[in-house]
Amino acid sequence: MDFGISQRSLELLRLALRRFPEIKNLRVFGSRAMGNYKNGSDIDLAIMDPVDGETAQRFSTLVNEELPIPYRVDIVVYDRLENQALKDHIREKGLPFEL
Repeated sequence: MDFGISQRSLELLRLALRRFPEIKNLRVFGSRAMGNYKNGSDIDLAIMDPVDGETAQRFSTLVNEELPIPYRVDIVVYDRLENQALKDHIREKGLPFEL
């Protein structure tokens, strides 16, 4: 599934993930998972693995500041979320991001 993301951007995101072997399970959520995204919609990713905040921040910095992709990528660590409604949305509506 491409979530309305260009193939080149998907390839770059997957290459970036290889730098983080501790991240094995990502879910796309929000408008890109629901199918109601627009061209400029951000990409919402939830890290489902128990990683620390520093790892998530390094991944976020890499994809948002170093990758030449035309999307903003918002990254959350599922286990660190306090908003139960958001956790429910990710679990129920989120879709796997193929690594």
